[in-house]
Amino acid sequence: MDRIEYISVRQLEIAVRIWHPDASNTVIAWHGLARHGGDFESLARKLGPQWRVIAPDTPGRGLSSWSLYPANDYLWLCWYLLLVCAYRCAKPRLLCWLRGFKQPPPCQVIG
Repeated sequence: MDRIEYISVRQLEIAVRIWHPDASNTVIAWHGLARHGGDFESLARKLGPQWRVIAPDTPGRGLSSWSLYPANDYLWLCWYLLLVCAYRCAKPRLLCWLRGFKQPPPCQVIG
């Protein structure tokens, strides 16, 4: 990972791992239930420097804080939109990793 940043929203701090931060293309890579954003390191290296990979830790996972209000804070679409805005993603691709995999399945960038 090239750097890690934190986005604060209300009482939450969301950890965001970023590879190739100056790349012109963007993939937002979202981990499964019991994983964390660091799982996408090999994908980021394979995609190479032309792809910025943004991999958040969902609230309560990895380096992100736990929510005091899970019914309100565990809404993935809201976090996705926050990342798109915070990182000024013009045409981001979204990669979701299904729950329960110990290793990522063969990955495909979707638009």
